[in-house]
Amino acid sequence: MVLPVQHPGEYRVERSCGIAAIFAILSLIVSLGLLIPAIAVGVRRLHDIGKSGWWLLLAFIPIIGAIILIYFFIQPSEPRTNDWGPEPGGPSNPAQTFE
Repeated sequence: MVLPVQHPGEYRVERSCGIAAIFAILSLIVSLGLLIPAIAVGVRRLHDIGKSGWWLLLAFIPIIGAIILIYFFIQPSEPRTNDWGPEPGGPSNPAQTFE
């Protein structure tokens, strides 16, 4: 059995590299396609609790930023109209809907 000799500086491209490249490109496209909606949802949630969307930049602070954002995201919405509009869930008092 004779094995092919590869000389220094000579690179072989195999078929599996083509499949990996296609998968990498598709992954990049999907990731970029989901990035904008993810940012929009985060900003909208921060607006629901009365915070500016700029707070989303905390995500760039490792660990601590993520913990602070998770805390913000689990807070209930403001029960009143804030700077960005009315409460998204409607009035918190169901009796107000019949007035």
